[in-house]
Amino acid sequence: MARDYRKEAQAESLAQKARKSWYRDRVQLLHDRVSAFDVLRDGGVSLKQSSDNQPEQFSCPFHGRDENPSARVYPEDANGPSHAWCFVCQERWDSITLWRKFHQMEEQPFPQVLSAMERSYGLETPALPAEAALNEQVSRSDSMWEAFKSLYAVCETRLCSSYMTFKHLDDRDGYLKLGIVLDKLRHKATQRSIRPEDAQKVLRKVLDKIGEKERKCPIG
Repeated sequence: MARDYRKEAQAESLAQKARKSWYRDRVQLLHDRVSAFDVLRDGGVSLKQSSDNQPEQFSCPFHGRDENPSARVYPEDANGPSHAWCFVCQERWDSITLWRKFHQMEEQPFPQVLSAMERSYGLETPALPAEAALNEQVSRSDSMWEAFKSLYAVCETRLCSSYMTFKHLDDRDGYLKLGIVLDKLRHKATQRSIRPEDAQKVLRKVLDKIGEKERKCPIG
């Protein structure tokens, strides 16, 4: 059955949109629950308890000795979440980028940072949308079938090259039986009536059988 590449592309596009929306929701939840003030205090920065949540000056912990407070933290407003700005570093950090910097995770993938920060603040990660999860499962299955195809080609070549070994051991029936196993396996794989991981296990067993014969009769 021919693959419908247009349909696959549409499914991939929908999955990507679902995943992006999932990440946006997680970022929004973190911004709603954890402010830049919270992260700075958790990081050991001394801040005043401001009742009106106004901007506060503080000594930036990221560029070395800071005798005169060179940074300021701002509350959430209509333009965005709470954030900090350092006049020396010339950098702006929201609560997530601040947490990432404090925990030296600037080189880590963003999904890993989100998960770690959620755990740190006891937040439950929203469930992955079904369409994104399904696409992830399909992509994994496709990659496993590609791995099966590569292993099958190796197995087929190895069996053909071992013909003289089986012949020398007077075991042509064994050779034919392995060939039949490969034929049946190829049919099942074409029909997708076997899981790719199970199909790979069968191929490894065939390779083990060939290896046993070669060890018994190393004819070069």
